[in-house]
Amino acid sequence: MNSHESGDIVNAIHWDQKQRFKPVFDYYRGLIQLRREHPVFRLRTRDAIKKYVRLLEKDHALLAFELHGAAVHDTWNRIVVIYNASIETRTVSLSPGIWNVVTEKGQAGVDSLRTINGHQVQVQGISMTVLYSMS
Repeated sequence: MNSHESGDIVNAIHWDQKQRFKPVFDYYRGLIQLRREHPVFRLRTRDAIKKYVRLLEKDHALLAFELHGAAVHDTWNRIVVIYNASIETRTVSLSPGIWNVVTEKGQAGVDSLRTINGHQVQVQGISMTVLYSMS
C-alpha cells in the first residue's frame, strides 16, 4: 500500500496521541534537527553522493556508510551511519579515533550521547546508530 495515494484515514496526524507516543516524536524531532544542522545529510545529486559517501559494510541485515562532512563544509568531518536490521547486536569497524555517538537506543539529535575512543562500535539489533569524528 502506498500511503501517498491514501486519504486522511491512513495519513491523518492524531495530535491528541502525541503524549502517548512522545519517545517516537522526540526521536523524529532529533533526526530532523540532525539533517537540518548538517549539510552532508542534504546532498542533492548522484555525483555528490558518489563523491562524499563511502560504503563501509553491507550484508543481508547491515548497512554502514561514512559521509565526508568536511568536504561540504559541515562542522563534523566524518559521519558514520549504521542501520542494523538484524535482531542481534552487531560490531562495526571504524577508522581509529574519537567518535561521538549522537543517535542510538531510540535517541537522536546533535548532542553526544557517549564517546568511543577506538575503532569499533556495537550497534543494537533493529536500530540505527549515527556517530561523528572531528578528525
